[in-house]
Amino acid sequence: MSIRYIAVGDSLSTGEGDDWVGWSRRLSYLLDMWNPTGCQFLDLATGGATVGEVYWRQLAWAKARQPHLVTLTVGMNDLGWDIAEFKLDEFAEDYEIVLSKLCGGGAVIMTCTFPDVAKNMGLPEKPDWVIPYVQAQIYGIGEVIRTKSEQYGAVCLDLWNMDVSDRGLFSEDGFHPSTKGHQELAARAFQLLTGIG
Repeated sequence: MSIRYIAVGDSLSTGEGDDWVGWSRRLSYLLDMWNPTGCQFLDLATGGATVGEVYWRQLAWAKARQPHLVTLTVGMNDLGWDIAEFKLDEFAEDYEIVLSKLCGGGAVIMTCTFPDVAKNMGLPEKPDWVIPYVQAQIYGIGEVIRTKSEQYGAVCLDLWNMDVSDRGLFSEDGFHPSTKGHQELAARAFQLLTGIG
């Protein structure tokens, strides 16, 4: 049976930094070669999506297609640029709602944390406290994703320890992966799902 795979989330899944190919589509190529009957891929992710937008604009479409696999990448746009307004507890509540809905349909769900990209994000003109604060918030978002993934039985692609000093893994903006970075994410995800690699 062909694997029905749907990506939901933000620009990490749309392929920004990778000529709009992206790690999720690259993962689908690997699954298509691995599975004798192939892989059908649909990308519902949109650039700039927050967890609320995933819930209202992507979730129902994803569930209606009865996928075997769903990948979820969301959180960085919830943090946004107005970082002082970010409420981690509210994000955690909204993220749990989305994840619980996805996990209720029988599909394998893969979540994704984010690398420690605060120093790469073009924040040099900000006060000294900003980079450590953003690092703490990205880590906090990752902790929510890790904890909720374990709670609901999702597979977590944990990127917190990705080597952010290797700028070849990132695009010019410093936080979206480059083609090389998207290839690495796809390889890591494939290994998590299949044990191969």
